[in-house]
Amino acid sequence: MLPSADRERYKFPVTTSQIQNIVSIEKPNDIDISATDQKEEFFHNFIKQVNKWLEWIDKFIDIFQHITEWLKTRKLQRAEQLLGDIHTMKNDSTITVIKMKGIIQDIINLLKPFKNLPRLCHLFNCMESFENIDSGTLTDQDQWKPYIDEFKLCHTNNTFTVEANNTRKHRHFIGARRVVHWSLACEKLECSISLEYQITTPSIDRHILFSKEKVSLDKQVLRGIFTTQQRGDLIITLDNRNGKAPRTIWYQIKTIPFSTCHLFDGIFSMLRQQYFQHSIDNIKENDLRDLIDKVFSFIDSLLNGNITLKEMDYLKTVFHDKNISVREEVKILFANRSIVNNKRETTTDTRQGQNEQDIQQVCEWLRTYQYYSHLNIIIDCVKKFNIILKSSENEESIDNLQEMTINEKFSLRQISETYKDLYERFQKLTNHHLQLIKTISECSHVVQMMNKFDLYSTEGLRRFLELRDNLTTQFQLQERNNMILNSLIISYALCEPFVRQVKNLEEFVDNLAKLSNIDESSLEHIKGKRKAFLLLKI
Repeated sequence: MLPSADRERYKFPVTTSQIQNIVSIEKPNDIDISATDQKEEFFHNFIKQVNKWLEWIDKFIDIFQHITEWLKTRKLQRAEQLLGDIHTMKNDSTITVIKMKGIIQDIINLLKPFKNLPRLCHLFNCMESFENIDSGTLTDQDQWKPYIDEFKLCHTNNTFTVEANNTRKHRHFIGARRVVHWSLACEKLECSISLEYQITTPSIDRHILFSKEKVSLDKQVLRGIFTTQQRGDLIITLDNRNGKAPRTIWYQIKTIPFSTCHLFDGIFSMLRQQYFQHSIDNIKENDLRDLIDKVFSFIDSLLNGNITLKEMDYLKTVFHDKNISVREEVKILFANRSIVNNKRETTTDTRQGQNEQDIQQVCEWLRTYQYYSHLNIIIDCVKKFNIILKSSENEESIDNLQEMTINEKFSLRQISETYKDLYERFQKLTNHHLQLIKTISECSHVVQMMNKFDLYSTEGLRRFLELRDNLTTQFQLQERNNMILNSLIISYALCEPFVRQVKNLEEFVDNLAKLSNIDESSLEHIKGKRKAFLLLKI
């Protein structure tokens, strides 16, 4: 059917066992173009074989597109061209399978030298195209009313109604490489409801998240979580065909980009500067391969506590500048280290218990280092806002912290023993508390305005609560003003530890630690609150 000279073109790309293990679906055979008398049978088999190729190629691109993007940002030669080729494959409907084969082979050849490729893929969350982490859990009944009340107040657009004897699909676009938290509830009646995620690729792929009849959404909130590599639509389907009355759904869909491992990025940048100074030139494949090997070797030594504090000096800036959740990143790095021969090590319960102890120990080392990295900003903040009562004892305590320097000859494992006092004084503070201190220091006008309006005295608190209640009623159907009011309420709570004067540093830390619902989004409320403060003048 096809010239015998074409046989070479229809051979499947030459891959490696490492890459094949990562892709984890059976590698297709070469396309058989042997002559047959039955044209219909030939083309049926031909199309079947091509589809197997395309299935493997789709999985390969799902995994390695982000790796190629990362290699491009690290200025690896040829990575930019190959990333452009990947976009062509995904967007050009006229591209041939033979052209795809050539691109895939080029990417495989680029990736071959990297022996730590499985660890890279795991670290960048590339291994799973889609994962339904929580397919739907009903909360306790006491959470239903606050959920409905909040959405009626602050998120008036997050709702839709389905009339009696009808069905409705509600679509919400989701970007690529996202963790998606979804939740929904109904005002009055139980519901028959389903949720699915539909990936918007040429070969449409659907994942059922939840499907059930007569769910008690009038008494409980339904919540779920999934992750996706690819963009698509989250589809909520409310089946009210047997219903005698309308159903009104309130929903929230919160998407978070896949997390960045700041420790890995910081170590990579540190070692690149050491070995390539400030070169902005493209890096060669062998040089990048060796650099990545050194990065993982450094990580393994860090997890063992064998790195000296001098070797970690560059990371002080990383710990200060980035919002590092030490426990989450350490857990990721431990899991990443366990990947051997492209597989996770199987461990006994005893070993898993030991891993948890190891994780706890490394967290203590790194959190001590994190507190040390933030000492100056903590002390500056305490002094700027006159938070601690003046006394010789307090001044001596602050001076001792300010003069603290780490002996760079010590290993990381020695830090929690040598600087135990530092860890014990600040261990109640999370990375979010440290970010809050930085944010407040950068936005000191917010605290100054709170002081100006005397909002934390008994009389000030009464006026604030009265204002809050009046504006809540006034802005009931005004989503934008509701958001501004909500921002003011959050800012009020976050600023309180920086306004109240306390006896000593320990009391300040205790007050900060009481703020338990801090995250990146809540810190944004502190920044640029000009409109929120106008409400205080009403």
